[in-house]
Amino acid sequence: MYISFKGRITQFELYQTILASAQGILPYKYIDSGGAIRGAKSFTNSLALLTLCKIYPKSKWAVIRKDLTILETTTIETINKIIQGLPNWKWNKNRANYHLTYIPNGARILFIGANESRDKDFTDTLGLEINGAFFDQLEDVSQEYYNAVLQRIGSWHIPNEPKPLVLSTFNPHPGWIKKEKYQRWKNGE
Repeated sequence: MYISFKGRITQFELYQTILASAQGILPYKYIDSGGAIRGAKSFTNSLALLTLCKIYPKSKWAVIRKDLTILETTTIETINKIIQGLPNWKWNKNRANYHLTYIPNGARILFIGANESRDKDFTDTLGLEINGAFFDQLEDVSQEYYNAVLQRIGSWHIPNEPKPLVLSTFNPHPGWIKKEKYQRWKNGE
């Protein structure tokens, strides 16, 4: 697999920032991506997660979106474009345990639909043990759900573990994202 960031300086900086933060080279735990449609935000974050799987044996990462059906038609499709059926990656598409495993070292990416209308108390997050999470289109989940998942990040312990990471893409439309993420960034906070 060969991926070039030629002409994509911002995306290359994002990718490097994610990897350096997981290694503790940079101090970031929360890495948010915003911008125009087709800006490669989901692609870059997904590529970074696949790379982190290769770097950290037995690590566990979660990709979260409003529901699993949307994940299948967006982020999972993006990941499929990247791995292109490579034999080192194995899918488990059981909807109760949807994940992708990097076979050489057992690292996994879990795919989670927030399903907030069904799981009003967020009990699905209680047993979640992960090194980090990627919220694709964070504006589609509530701040309460986001906070419930934040409590689980860094709860999966492995030898030589990565620093906990919270990755997200979002659009700054009215709601909690605009107040808690976008406005704070605009204000230099």
